[in-house]
Amino acid sequence: MPLVLIVGAGVNDVSNAVSWNDVAGFMDDLKTLVDAASKPVKLAVAEILPWTNGNDAQAATIRTWNASYATWCA
Repeated sequence: MPLVLIVGAGVNDVSNAVSWNDVAGFMDDLKTLVDAASKPVKLAVAEILPWTNGNDAQAATIRTWNASYATWCA
């Protein structure tokens, strides 16, 4: 069992038009699994890095999602 689980996600979901509500649901499910682990596990969520192949709308979504990840983590 890892001591820290690092979540690095984002551009694939953005490019495939996955909604933030779906992503937040996936994160909630992951948090449930982490909380149920037999040993303490810290969950670390990385921001989505800038995506050089994305368009302006996708870049705006990434900025919005990064803010939403921060809110989710809080």
